[in-house]
Amino acid sequence: MSKHADVRTTLDGLLAAAERTAVEKKKEYERVFRIADVIKEHLEKRLNEIAPDVQDALLRINDSGSAWVRVGDDETGHYYRAQIIYNAKNHLGYFVNFGEFRSWVALNMRWERKARLVFAIHGIGHQFSGSLICAPFLELLDKDEDEGDDMRSTLVPIAEEGFVFFHNETKDKARNRLRPWCESVLQVALNELIRNL
Repeated sequence: MSKHADVRTTLDGLLAAAERTAVEKKKEYERVFRIADVIKEHLEKRLNEIAPDVQDALLRINDSGSAWVRVGDDETGHYYRAQIIYNAKNHLGYFVNFGEFRSWVALNMRWERKARLVFAIHGIGHQFSGSLICAPFLELLDKDEDEGDDMRSTLVPIAEEGFVFFHNETKDKARNRLRPWCESVLQVALNELIRNL
């Protein structure tokens, strides 16, 4: 056997080992998706808890006031793309990565105006590394009198930083870290809503 053939065999072994390592690492990184489900469940539950009180307030302004919660799924996960990128670039300072995961939980509100409190969940950084971010924003929608039925959107930052969670933390640890962050964001968002009624 020639030395050239020995090197070829070793290179083949290197390629096989690298492929195994990449597959294992991807599987390990994807554990963060199960944590994302826990984050979404918590956000959905919490927004559903406050939605009736928000709706009661909006009904005092307009007899058709309403508030309801929606959760992104495979068909709607792409919603809010432009808002998410704008929020990341102009307020939270990170690169959005939709490649591996994207979803959201939103509290929708309607009175004379419309508003959405959105918690967007997606990848962070140019390459997926087993971390996801939950990035919230409040979007106010008003009819644009100059444009007929078109809506004018104003994005209001409501967090100084997104909630980053990792593949190597437990679901309980992520949930426990999420709770105070979530309550702080809700406080800011509700105060912004008060100012914009």
